[in-house]
Amino acid sequence: MAGIRVYVVGGTEQENTTAVTVGPQRWGQNGQAYGTVQQVPAGFQPLTVFKTTQPPSISITLEVRPDYPGDHTLNVTVNLNTISVAEV
Repeated sequence: MAGIRVYVVGGTEQENTTAVTVGPQRWGQNGQAYGTVQQVPAGFQPLTVFKTTQPPSISITLEVRPDYPGDHTLNVTVNLNTISVAEV
């Protein structure tokens, strides 16, 4: 497990983003507040962005690695058909 916090930080669809999931954890609508640390299982996990525009969701796969000490912050940029993630 690794402690993960998520923020939506930009992109053309930032304001239309309702939630982000990483594996079984959810931030935003029907989830924890953005910036809340949640434990995510190690391994390859889907990161999915949900939004109010088409397409209604976009997913990528990322590797959660618990071998780095401390919690991890993911800054997510959401555009119409793409997302990008930066660990900071």
